[in-house]
Amino acid sequence: MCNWTSSIIYQTYGIVIPPEKIKGLGNFRLTAEEQQLVFKTIPIVEQMAEIINFRFESINPTGIFNELWKFATDNGKIIYEEYKDHDDKVKKRIVGYTPNNPNAYNLIALDHLYLLRKERGFQTKEVMDKMSEYFVLLRNLFKFTPIVLQQFNQGLSGIDRQKFKGIDLSPSQGDFKDTTNPYQDADIVMGIMCPFKLDMKTSLGYDVEKLKDKMLMLKIIKNRLSRDNIAKGLYVKPESGKFFELPEPDDLEINKYYNKQI
Repeated sequence: MCNWTSSIIYQTYGIVIPPEKIKGLGNFRLTAEEQQLVFKTIPIVEQMAEIINFRFESINPTGIFNELWKFATDNGKIIYEEYKDHDDKVKKRIVGYTPNNPNAYNLIALDHLYLLRKERGFQTKEVMDKMSEYFVLLRNLFKFTPIVLQQFNQGLSGIDRQKFKGIDLSPSQGDFKDTTNPYQDADIVMGIMCPFKLDMKTSLGYDVEKLKDKMLMLKIIKNRLSRDNIAKGLYVKPESGKFFELPEPDDLEINKYYNKQI
């Protein structure tokens, strides 16, 4: 919530108040003016937090699925139709869902797949695949939007790969750790990497030695809805909780970022 407060203050007033200062960590203390901005922003952040159901402990895939299923049935109606099976017995099957509020968006953010609690004696890959399978069902039936974080494996920074790909090193399908089933199930897959931490001198035409770890590469690896294989440079300001799309490498505006004027 302190991070959100910092981000909203920067977005609204253009003033940087680092989250560490809002938290009062170490010797960080707010000035009287900063306190006023923080207290003015807190109600906005609290209103945001009220509509989010946080979970701070690891849960297994079936537990998550059952909780989300209950949320859907409490906030809408599942539509069934009758049919006869091979033994001529009448049964019911789900054919649709009507939400109480058709304008509501239900987002599910999972950070991250590897930290799911295991169940049924599953190994890590099986647990991650089961969660992805559940998310597909919830997406298709209830129109939920799962936002799933998954780590890359160490091969992204492999010496051989850097030697052959050079400055074009970027995330791809094969970089996803433990399993690629969530990749296959997703509509849109984006990857983020820090070129500076991979000892790259340039990336997408940018001078990484000048931008250092302030630059991130964002790549749309897969996109069923539009174009993919597109990469952009981002400039991050962790002290304000914000990031920006960098100007093109040949744009004179890039010098402001190189000279730390942003």
